Amino acid sequence: MAAQLPPQIPDQATWYAIGIRKVLALTDAQAVADPILDDLDTALGLTSTIQFLMFTAEDIAKIPPVGSITPVRIKTLIRLRRWASPARTFDEWDALTPLNLVEMTEEMNIQEENARIAMHALALRQDNVVTAKEAYKKRVKVDTKAYIEFKSEDKFRTWRRITQMTAKNQGIYKVFDKKFDPLTLVTPEEKEEFQAHQETAMEILVTNCKTINSLAIVRRHVDAGTAHACFKEMYEYYLTGNNAERAAAKAKSKVRDMRLTNDYERSLVGFFTLWENNLLDYEEFTGKTVTDEEKKKWLTESVRVNDKFRQEVNSASRIRDAQGEIQPFKDWYAQLKEFAAETDDVNAALKPTRKIKVNSTDTNTRGTGRGGAGKGGGRGSGRGGRGAGRGDGGVISIGKQRLIAPEVWKTWSAEKKAAHVAKTRRL
Repeated sequence: MAAQLPPQIPDQATWYAIGIRKVLALTDAQAVADPILDDLDTALGLTSTIQFLMFTAEDIAKIPPVGSITPVRIKTLIRLRRWASPARTFDEWDALTPLNLVEMTEEMNIQEENARIAMHALALRQDNVVTAKEAYKKRVKVDTKAYIEFKSEDKFRTWRRITQMTAKNQGIYKVFDKKFDPLTLVTPEEKEEFQAHQETAMEILVTNCKTINSLAIVRRHVDAGTAHACFKEMYEYYLTGNNAERAAAKAKSKVRDMRLTNDYERSLVGFFTLWENNLLDYEEFTGKTVTDEEKKKWLTESVRVNDKFRQEVNSASRIRDAQGEIQPFKDWYAQLKEFAAETDDVNAALKPTRKIKVNSTDTNTRGTGRGGAGKGGGRGSGRGGRGAGRGDGGVISIGKQRLIAPEVWKTWSAEKKAAHVAKTRRL
């Protein structure tokens, strides 16, 4: 019968002595006769069994097989030492048998191997680790030149809208979102990537903010690289409080003060387009939508001072839709804009044009001439003086220029025309 532990809890040194007997399956009688403990003490140089705790499984593996210490027993002792390396409880020692010692140490081997594989995989990942910032730069190609400049204080809304659209396409929209809270970022990777976004956004702000007030705000944030806080401050400055009220009033006056006077020389369609853009700027600053009645009233005030449009405005206002209702502003505005396009076409047709001709005349020379067919002489008279010269048939000499009669010019070949142009260009 195998040796049993005493009912009381022995010290750990005694556990080792008893455990050795148990795993070697020695009966009490065999344990007394077997010199394994003495041989083990001799091999390890022990003066007390408790010193066995000082040796590792690797130390025991180096014991030469002498006497009762056979190679098989050495393997068993190594298993025992590996199993007993943590502080085992009394119940664990009591339940120890040669079979479950093998099972438990095999399980320990598997666990250690898995841990080794995991550590190796971790080391490989650390060697190839890519930070969130580096991954962002590889994944997202941000072109800072794609952003427009902010050059006018009253154009902040327009600049903000276009900048946000561009930033959204390039994956850095959060920096330009006033409502975004960076505190919602939890993982280190998210925080690191957002910081990379801020670095890019700060470069955009430094490059494109050209107004006095926006420059001052950017300078307060550029050293810390807090682009998100910088954009929030710009938003608060331009779109809240007195600054926003002044900007809205200015935008409204730009719409209400436009006048299409009779001496307006530019494109009439361009006038309507400018009026529409100014109206959109005003709506963007105030966040309000101007009603159709107000739009019609404002545009009427702008164009009725023009004689051509006064009647057209009244005519458009009387047109009704299929239901008998006055046509909405969109249709009314489209009719006026179409009339503007037609008027532009008429003005363009009536406007004298300057044509560059090969047969141009000298501004200081007026005269008449007569040329004969073939080679012959030509006479010319005028305030510039009298002159005679040789020329091809149909050529009229006037000062230094040569005019070709149309009926003659159309009979010439392309080479002859080109030669004539080259010759007369130098005169």
